[in-house]
Amino acid sequence: HQKVEYDFTYHKIEFASIVNVLVVSEGRSCLPCDFRVHLNATDDFSGYESRVDGIMSQLNGLFANSVRSYITNMRLQNFAMTDVAADIENDFVEIRRSNPDSMTGDEFSDLLVVARLFALSECATKLNITMWNAIKSWRLGESNR
Repeated sequence: HQKVEYDFTYHKIEFASIVNVLVVSEGRSCLPCDFRVHLNATDDFSGYESRVDGIMSQLNGLFANSVRSYITNMRLQNFAMTDVAADIENDFVEIRRSNPDSMTGDEFSDLLVVARLFALSECATKLNITMWNAIKSWRLGESNR
């Protein structure tokens, strides 16, 4: 989280702000980030340059604003994890028991945020065990890279 200072003529006030940033990169970004999603190409690479050029031409201000609006709206949606809370807790305990260095509390918190956004992107208002297992598998795949 960041703080932005607003200077009203007679008084300055700091406001907490959250700046959502989406980085699209062909390699590892030099910008720090909480999550990385690696895309594995399954097609041949013929026409790769023209595809990348086509995608980059569509990443304009309107598209970026749409992505920002989507992420903001997803963060504001009502959501529950109560049905799988015990499973999630047991998974975290088991991960920490097997290897205490494999996941910190902050990383677990980030994983819960991703699980929430993943479920909401599936138009679900509750996280189910199938979704949780998909997110865990994704996280394990990321940590093995």
